[in-house]
Amino acid sequence: MEVAYTTTVTPTAQIFDSLSGDGESFGVEEGTVMDIEDTYCHRVLQERLPSIMPDVRGDPRTASLPITVAADVEEDRSEHAAEQPEGKHHRQLPGSGEN
Repeated sequence: MEVAYTTTVTPTAQIFDSLSGDGESFGVEEGTVMDIEDTYCHRVLQERLPSIMPDVRGDPRTASLPITVAADVEEDRSEHAAEQPEGKHHRQLPGSGEN
């Protein structure tokens, strides 16, 4: 379940301009438009969320976001994450600042 993308962020929406990988598992494809209030990017840009979060499902700030629920996102327990310094585990997620 990996995806890379570029988006355009407007005051009201995040628009997926190009996408590579498993966008279907996140419910997105090129041209998808998401309400900006439902995105990680919006919250990161407003400094309401850190750009790296170890467990978006377990964090009350993000657990109920439609993108978290739709993608059934879980904590990254991969070997790569285990190699990261304490507090630096991460998984790149939709809207986590890649725009």
